[in-house]
Amino acid sequence: MSSFRSFSRTAPAESAAASRSHSNRTSFLPKIETTNRPSSFGDERKKRRRNPQAYKTRDVDVKPDWVAAPSDELNDIAILEEKFRTLHARESNALERRLNKYFSQHKTLVSRQAKSTPLVVCVLDKFASSGGLLRTTSGQEVSFALQVKYSFAGHLGEGGEDLRSWVDSNGGFSCILVGPTTIAADVVYKGSGTYFFFYTPILAGSGDVPGSPFESVVEPGKTETTSCTASGMGLLCSEAGVESQFVITSRDKHGNQRFEGGDRYDVTLSGPVTFNAHVTDLNNGQYIAKYNTIMCGDYYVMIKREGQRLAGCPFVLSVVAGKTHGPSCTAVGEGLKVAFAGEDAQFVIEARDIIGNQRVVGNDPFEVEIEGPSTPQISVYDRDDGTYLVTYNVEAVGQYHTRVFLGELQISGSPFTQTVLPGKVVAVRCTGAGRGLTRAFAGEEASFTIESRDINRNKTSSGAKEFLVTVRGVISPQVHCIAGENGEFHYSYRTARAGTYFVSVLYEGVDIGGSPFKLTVDPGPTHANGCSAAGPGITGGYTGIETSFMIHARDYYGNSRTSGGDIFNVEIGGTASARSRIRDNENGTYTVAYTPEIGGDYYISVKHGGIDIQGSPFTVSSDPMPREAYLEMYRSMEPDFTRNLQAQLLDQKSPAKPSRKAPKQGGNADYEWKLDIKLIGGKELLPKDTVSAGTYGTAFIHSSDPYVVMSVGPQQVKSQTIQKNLNPEWNETLTLKFSDRMNDLNVEVFDEDVNDDDDLIGKAKISLMDLVEDKPKMITAKLRDFDSSGKDKGIDCGTIQMILTLQRTSGYLDDRRLR
Repeated sequence: MSSFRSFSRTAPAESAAASRSHSNRTSFLPKIETTNRPSSFGDERKKRRRNPQAYKTRDVDVKPDWVAAPSDELNDIAILEEKFRTLHARESNALERRLNKYFSQHKTLVSRQAKSTPLVVCVLDKFASSGGLLRTTSGQEVSFALQVKYSFAGHLGEGGEDLRSWVDSNGGFSCILVGPTTIAADVVYKGSGTYFFFYTPILAGSGDVPGSPFESVVEPGKTETTSCTASGMGLLCSEAGVESQFVITSRDKHGNQRFEGGDRYDVTLSGPVTFNAHVTDLNNGQYIAKYNTIMCGDYYVMIKREGQRLAGCPFVLSVVAGKTHGPSCTAVGEGLKVAFAGEDAQFVIEARDIIGNQRVVGNDPFEVEIEGPSTPQISVYDRDDGTYLVTYNVEAVGQYHTRVFLGELQISGSPFTQTVLPGKVVAVRCTGAGRGLTRAFAGEEASFTIESRDINRNKTSSGAKEFLVTVRGVISPQVHCIAGENGEFHYSYRTARAGTYFVSVLYEGVDIGGSPFKLTVDPGPTHANGCSAAGPGITGGYTGIETSFMIHARDYYGNSRTSGGDIFNVEIGGTASARSRIRDNENGTYTVAYTPEIGGDYYISVKHGGIDIQGSPFTVSSDPMPREAYLEMYRSMEPDFTRNLQAQLLDQKSPAKPSRKAPKQGGNADYEWKLDIKLIGGKELLPKDTVSAGTYGTAFIHSSDPYVVMSVGPQQVKSQTIQKNLNPEWNETLTLKFSDRMNDLNVEVFDEDVNDDDDLIGKAKISLMDLVEDKPKMITAKLRDFDSSGKDKGIDCGTIQMILTLQRTSGYLDDRRLR
């Protein structure tokens, strides 16, 4: 679009007569300005209206008296010119019609003006107004002429050098081409008021030339291949199986788009496959290239015209998969074949189009269903790259069936069948079975089995390895392991000591379920090699006085038996034979009593199963009882028996038995006794407090807080408490006073608990009849455990050591009566 502007003012009088009409000439009545190049055309026009002093004539250009200032009514021509600029069309015939209308309106205004008003007008030559300026070819030089003339009363007159001076003094003419670019034209003066312009519209000062701006149509040149372009989404990306296209635009060497067809383009796409695109000529300088491929991947697009490639070739085209098609989708991964119970299993869904191309974007609504022995937990994660990660977890082992849906259609290969195997070993879920975990016999092999299980308690061999098994107690026996099938391990051990043990089973440092197990080892069967005998009956006796000893039944390893039922054979020979009596105490001990009739040496043989027990046969001497022994024996008897004995010894008749209500005979026959107890300590007491310790609860502290209660009849004493010690040392002296020596000394050991009832560790009974007056005796009492009915449970609870001294405090017998 060319924009033309002109600038004019009143001229000398000598050219007033030269005004005349012409069909191809245009007059224009501008305003007079005082500056050569005003910065704002509108503002300068207002200044010229308000400042009459601006209309001054020069010495060289004398203004005639008949020349008048332009009327305000003529100022409307600027409005008409603006209207023309906004309404004109590109076609030359439409432009000529508008020009004719403009000329008619201008004549009407000119006719109203006084005939005495000469003006300066600018006239374009016929070439410019007939179309040469309006349409040309790109790169072709255009020139046209402009004449400056006088106009008076509608008639034009030729101009001269005076008009040139007037034009130069007001800034001269300028011509600017306004369109895709802005170009300033060259202006050359040829004389007689004629100016030549090269290709550009003209401007004189700040006023427009009538009819300016003109629309100049510049036609493109010949097609230049290196300037042609290609555009469109089909040149960048495409969808497999879907027809895509892009546009090729022909251009000349200056980059102008051509508006005619006729060019031939060859389009080749090279990638996973090579093929040619179909090119359609739109006959407007543009060409549509269409193609369709079913293979995804990157392609190189080569566009050529007459064997020459376009600028930017080859273009890189990415062909992606089409819409996801359920039956064409696939799934891969180990999770479709095998899984482990309690552990996450995974597989991947690959989204594909109907042709089988893998998709590279996500957002597909896949659904997964798994059927089997247990209800699984399923999650589907969209990776946003055309794949979907499926994670599931099941508890039970067995066969499962997996179905994958997209909408109502299953993917390829669905349903899938997978086998769920047991998971990895989890210590707290493992179990132990077998009698050897809780009960055993001394000297006999005990066994048990540990079963490896996963988090859901399924038996498993996945990652199974031997467990760390230890047996802790009186001794720590060695444990042997034999690996079985399906994660089973068989363990065996043998211990020679009876008692309480703890079996600890660890897997990777963690206890299995139920560990540690409490193990009770019972004594083995009675064996003669372990049995022993003790008591006065095997150390010596008095003739005619019954004596006794006790057999202690033990197994082969020396563990005390806790139940009766054994058969022992006792034979007494030597100076004379003696009949013996055996009593089963049902606690692993047997009492043997016999009476030596004649003084001398006796041989006592004790056998079990035909084998002598330890120390058998025993040699025993029987002597008459000394007088002091008689006195000691009968002092403990009832008074009636004492008097009878005294009467017999004095060769007197026995007095009649007094009535129960009769007064007592003279002489004091009642006795008072004092028992001094030196409590030394205890050994291997049974622990009652078991405290777990350590990171995994595998370390244990077995302890008790023992104290001793001793009693004879209703009288009892209590020792101090020793904190957390299974081998306490008291070194404490206690005293008991009583009147009946026939009672036993009861010894009870307790574990003191602050917040609960005290626990009984064990009991023992000591016969006071075995004590010799005023003679200290070391006693080692073995503690046993008894139930609520008083029956011995057969558990060895440790020992208590003490020194007992028995003293009589009153009721001495008158020895003179025995002389």
